[in-house]
Amino acid sequence: MGMPRPVLMLLVALALPGGWSPPARADDAAPALQLETLPPGSVVSVLGQRVFDAGGDEIGLLVDVLVTPNGLPKAAVIDVGGFMGVGTRRVAVAWSLLRFSSKDGDVRITEDLTQDETAAAPEYRGTDGIDIVAGRQKAKP
Repeated sequence: MGMPRPVLMLLVALALPGGWSPPARADDAAPALQLETLPPGSVVSVLGQRVFDAGGDEIGLLVDVLVTPNGLPKAAVIDVGGFMGVGTRRVAVAWSLLRFSSKDGDVRITEDLTQDETAAAPEYRGTDGIDIVAGRQKAKP
């Protein structure tokens, strides 16, 4: 007599590349995603935005945001100096030194330091033991 059909089908399925898996059931589907719709103009992208000092002079471009392990912004990495991308270097500036404003949907980022103060900051070379500019040193009496 031969092998019963269900046993034969199981052996064939197990011999297939990738093995056998039971058919997906409707209740095994991934859960639906919860979406939140943000109103137009309620958020802006800051990467690639120009950063200015209080006098209106351009400091550079914001190219990265450094965050704490909890996801809170700690510093902005800004490309400063150079001409048309040549000779630039990156510095990390404390997030608290940045001011954000918006006019007609355009974001403007202003830094509490001058262009020269930012350019004099140590170069950012990565996230291992970095120095960030946290503000101006107080004048010595």
